[in-house]
Amino acid sequence: DPAGKEGLTFTTTSLMARGAAGGKSYSEIQDLLYPWAAVYGASVDKEVAVFTFEVPVEFAEPFYPVLRDVILDPGFEENDFKRIKANQQNYVDQVIRASSDETYSKLALEDLLFRGNNYQHMTQGKSAAAQSITLDDVKSHYREFFTRNNLTIGIAGNYSRAFLRRLKRDMAKLPDTEPDLPAPGAANKPDGIEVEIIAKKGAFGSAIFTGAPLPITRADDEFAALMVANSWMGEHRKSYSRLYQKIREDRAMNYGDYTYIEWYEGGGSHQLPP
Repeated sequence: DPAGKEGLTFTTTSLMARGAAGGKSYSEIQDLLYPWAAVYGASVDKEVAVFTFEVPVEFAEPFYPVLRDVILDPGFEENDFKRIKANQQNYVDQVIRASSDETYSKLALEDLLFRGNNYQHMTQGKSAAAQSITLDDVKSHYREFFTRNNLTIGIAGNYSRAFLRRLKRDMAKLPDTEPDLPAPGAANKPDGIEVEIIAKKGAFGSAIFTGAPLPITRADDEFAALMVANSWMGEHRKSYSRLYQKIREDRAMNYGDYTYIEWYEGGGSHQLPP
């Protein structure tokens, strides 16, 4: 996200995934998808926006124009923009503070780890920054970053070679520009134990997240061993882990006790990382 426009990638991606495309309104697109049992959506992280399209093979052909238009011909209509932006602003200002202390404390830890650099803010942005985003900002961001030189395609299932060739050919119609990608933010190294407390009036309990930055990523050989250790220690929503058994089962102190070795999107709704 550009400085001062934190949340712009989220706005752009959301408007593409939940707005008009190819001359059809979002509701018209949803009416098409329902009898096909087809779905699509998008998720945004610090470096990557992911669009996911799913359709039964027998409806792949009629579904394909929807896929194509969402990426190549988003409508960017004013009424969709107002709806998306209002929901985003409400999340930044209200929902994240009130709906889930588990998510809120996880984002508070992230804020502390990356404080002072471009990874500090939530993907939904900051309050004043999200407020300042305009439809022209979205269109400009789309032109600059959603290019064929900044795209990776993943496909799986019962698709034909012709389907894949058409997908590649159409995605090559995106602008042939090289986006100016910013350097990734680095986590701050704690000086001893650092603690930050966020007090909420009338809270019925507390959510606690602790963490430390590690240099290991999926590119390292050690990552597989770290996955095994994490599974033993506290894998997400798995009752066989040590933390779960000791803190929930033996001591009945709270509901969930888990450990993570990388960012886990949508932990409240996903059993496995997306």
